[in-house]
Amino acid sequence: MVADLEGLGHAHDFVEVEPYGGWSWEKTTLRKAHEAGKAMDRHPNKLVVFLDVDARVLRPLDDLVNRWRGDVGFYIRTSIRKTGGVKIRIRSGTMVLANTPQARHFVDVWEAESRSAPRGEVDQAALQVALGKQLAATYRPLPLEYCATEGDRCHNPAILHDQASKGVRKVGNWQKRWWYLTGQR
Repeated sequence: MVADLEGLGHAHDFVEVEPYGGWSWEKTTLRKAHEAGKAMDRHPNKLVVFLDVDARVLRPLDDLVNRWRGDVGFYIRTSIRKTGGVKIRIRSGTMVLANTPQARHFVDVWEAESRSAPRGEVDQAALQVALGKQLAATYRPLPLEYCATEGDRCHNPAILHDQASKGVRKVGNWQKRWWYLTGQR
């Protein structure tokens, strides 16, 4: 990603973060909100485009940055299931954070939800819960071209995520239920 950003003339700020020793992949993802807040602290009065390290930046991000209106942006899609009910899909691989008090409050709420998330949950679950608690921020769904994966079949993505988590063994729902029932958090 560094080569992509430098080739496009974009400034960047990568910080190496030590992995949590002995923690699961799920627990490690819950650190994302904390790191997003630290990025906002390092760049006051600037728009922060927060990306997962498995992303490729294939086209300039100038349109996204220059036309941004709102406090927080990320991938969010909703649909009605054919079998009934609503499905909501949220991804945190690309996030746009305006350095506003409302965006900062949202990140703080997301971080608190991440800290209190039950064992086996991930950053996107905490993000979804935070959405229901913090209503002052202006949320914007990102256009698909800025948060695409191969499965999205986006023809000209600016940001393409590799979904490195696909090869990671994840905690199953039965394990989460077992931990909850046995009081293991």
